[in-house]
Amino acid sequence: MSWLKSKKLLAFLGVTLLCLLLAACAAGDRDELYIYNWGEYLADGTRGTFDSLEGFQEYYRDLTGRDVKIYYTTYPSNEDMYAKISSGTSAYDVIFPSDYMVERMIREGLLGKIRLEEVCEEYGTECYYDYIKDEFRGLYYDPTDEYSVPYTYGRVGIITNANKVDEEDKTGWDMLWNEKYAGQILQFNNSRDGFATAQYLMGYNVNSTDPVQMDYFINFAVLGFLSTIKVWLRRGADLPKQKLVAYVDAMLQKAAEAAF
Repeated sequence: MSWLKSKKLLAFLGVTLLCLLLAACAAGDRDELYIYNWGEYLADGTRGTFDSLEGFQEYYRDLTGRDVKIYYTTYPSNEDMYAKISSGTSAYDVIFPSDYMVERMIREGLLGKIRLEEVCEEYGTECYYDYIKDEFRGLYYDPTDEYSVPYTYGRVGIITNANKVDEEDKTGWDMLWNEKYAGQILQFNNSRDGFATAQYLMGYNVNSTDPVQMDYFINFAVLGFLSTIKVWLRRGADLPKQKLVAYVDAMLQKAAEAAF
């Protein structure tokens, strides 16, 4: 572990199987890969799903002729991940920070540059980065595309319990502050989602740095949520959210999970 701690991290918004090749390090007759990801992001083979880690191990063996041991752990929020990494007590080869956290970690020197093209050339395989659309390249958090590979993106919205929420109350973000449903609303336990919902409601840019706006929406969001929120969900660390919604009136949710 001492050698791993001296390495910088490879940051990914997500990851493809090929990208993982650049991070594996040798340990005797096999390679090792330390991955730190959001909970519930990779299928693990349960309930008939594809086992993503086992599938990668087979892919890696076929491509390189070597075995790889994967050490896979999860975190519930960007802030939890950042606290652990920035403390210097742990090191990982691959992590999955969101856009704003990628920017912060680049600025603080916590991320290493990605050598994707070198890996493609070394193993004579197709470079999947070619499939990334131009609209997802050169974005504000990594304008040179040197530290991260965009993998997935999504939208956050509100899902409601059809048996408990009146149609006339399904008006938008303001429902999260509706006292009629006080104590029966679930919200993500991370600052980005919590503040963003308040910013969307007030028509502010979610990346605003205006101190007057920030002071206003922080107080609005926090004080308002104190009376309406029942549980602050740690993403990937709580009971399955599709079960929780049956016991509450409404909850913030990612679009893909809402569809599920």
